Amino acid sequence: MNPHAQFCHNPDCSAHGQRDLGNISIHSNKERRYYCKLCKKPFAATQGTAFYRLQTSAEMVALVLTLLFPGLPAPSDRRRLWVR
Repeated sequence: MNPHAQFCHNPDCSAHGQRDLGNISIHSNKERRYYCKLCKKPFAATQGTAFYRLQTSAEMVALVLTLLFPGLPAPSDRRRLWVR
């Protein structure tokens, strides 16, 4: 996890959307969360992406999207993809 590559997602923060200011620190490695030192708000590493708040793993979503991409044949039984 690289806090220098992240920016604060809080629109009320003075550092909103700006990288490399030194205001972002790691809040939790396990949960992949960061913390803004200026506005004192934590946020997820995936916030602002298509993977934010997913209950399914990012790998599974990427696999399904790859299989459903236009031009590729869909599997005959899509339920097999979701069986764990």
